[in-house]
Amino acid sequence: FTVYGRLRASLRRNAAWCVVYLVLGLLLLIVLSVSGGIGLRAWCIAASNAWGLLLSTVLMGYGLVAVPRHLWRLANPSQQLEIMYCNAVAMDEARLSTQFELQDVISETRGEISSRSTQMWDTTIEQAFAILQQTLEECELLHTELTNGARGPRETQGGQSCGAVPRGGEDASRLESLGELHRALKQASLEARRAACRWDGLVRRC
Repeated sequence: FTVYGRLRASLRRNAAWCVVYLVLGLLLLIVLSVSGGIGLRAWCIAASNAWGLLLSTVLMGYGLVAVPRHLWRLANPSQQLEIMYCNAVAMDEARLSTQFELQDVISETRGEISSRSTQMWDTTIEQAFAILQQTLEECELLHTELTNGARGPRETQGGQSCGAVPRGGEDASRLESLGELHRALKQASLEARRAACRWDGLVRRC
């Protein structure tokens, strides 16, 4: 969730398109230079002019005002600290909210796993329970890491969330409910990790 991580993920996802565009551009330059219609020097001049026009267009808009303003604000540490203090309140609330959400989903998953019936054995459902159990263990480790092992106010003694009812029914609906619970568990863990990374980044900046 850092800037370097997002940039690396973006480059990894778009690497194929960048390579295709680069190869097509090089082929086009080679064809034009070999045919003798337009020389390579003219293309370099045109590219430099296009880059200058693009940069001028960007700076003449919002960037011409925003860049100096941003540099001016960076030169004032007290103002930056006040802004960070205001952002810290919202980020801390978001961090705690995601941790509580993760804890609720973990409790619901524990209740679902504990309600598993051994009388009706099915290979697909057993495999789904095994995957759900593995994901639950990973999310419990993540929750312990994020909260430093502290018990939250929503955690009950039995490890089940309030109002969590074991879900039964047919095999298809049971498998669908397990899939939805697994997706909710993964989503809650990702949101909690993202909020924690944003909070740590703000603390380091302060």
